[in-house]
Amino acid sequence: MTMMTRRQSQRQRSPSIVFVRMQRTAPAPFNHPDADLILTTCAPTRFLVSRLTIVAASDYFRDRLASTPPSSAQNPAVIDGLPESDATMETILRLIYPVPEPLLCDLDDLSDAYNAATKYKMQKAQLTLERMLLAPRFLEAEPVRIYAIARRFGMVNIAETAAEYALRVSPVWPCYEEFNFIPARDYHTLATFHRERSLAAAACLDSSLFSAMLRPCEVCDEPKKRRNPLWWKQYVALCRPVLLETPVSTAVCDPSFVHKIVTSNTCKLCRGSTLEALFPGGAIHKLKQLLDDLPHTMHLE
Repeated sequence: MTMMTRRQSQRQRSPSIVFVRMQRTAPAPFNHPDADLILTTCAPTRFLVSRLTIVAASDYFRDRLASTPPSSAQNPAVIDGLPESDATMETILRLIYPVPEPLLCDLDDLSDAYNAATKYKMQKAQLTLERMLLAPRFLEAEPVRIYAIARRFGMVNIAETAAEYALRVSPVWPCYEEFNFIPARDYHTLATFHRERSLAAAACLDSSLFSAMLRPCEVCDEPKKRRNPLWWKQYVALCRPVLLETPVSTAVCDPSFVHKIVTSNTCKLCRGSTLEALFPGGAIHKLKQLLDDLPHTMHLE
């Protein structure tokens, strides 16, 4: 609040001034003059809608309007004081109306819409929003938050999918608001799943399978002193902390990651061996198989 605003707020209002709260009307198609039901948010904004459409899509509004007399465009039924924002109300209405689905680019908007759709018992809107939650733009960017949203509303399958995607991000998670709406055990379950998968992934680096696949470098290694080539030891040293953070094969078996070892190695033979290990029959390709075979799904109740 600015200094001027603070001074103005301390002034006593003249009793001769009456402040009138402006009412707005929602955009099309929720401004039709033939609407027989008006839903008013606390903005206040009026949504002029079809009573038949709303009652068919929402058990909440069906029950609320059951005792009211029939309405018409000349005498519409009115429900005032809906606490949702205009954006949230428009979103859930577009999900039940025969119009194109809204494009939600922000997870806050999607979470608010799902909360409202659940409150008003709009099953069609809920199912559409659940599908949107699994969109890559959300799932890849904020899997832990989606997990929390899913646990809050009992979406078990989505929570399990989000937990799998959470393996791709560091376990140092932001304190999302949604954590306030789920039990601590749900957070603990996800953290435990991530930790156990991380330890199992790091253990794959110590598999005895690699000893039979790797051969010492004729230039860099002394066969009697080193069981595995130097480039592999460098690769493992680089992989281990990464897998403890993000225990998935894409984190360490992707060519862009392996390129770090190749460019840092001065031995031409070691560089060639590192690249060959990416292909079937190679050690890095085998590591990818071991990591991909680890349990990656968290089964929830």
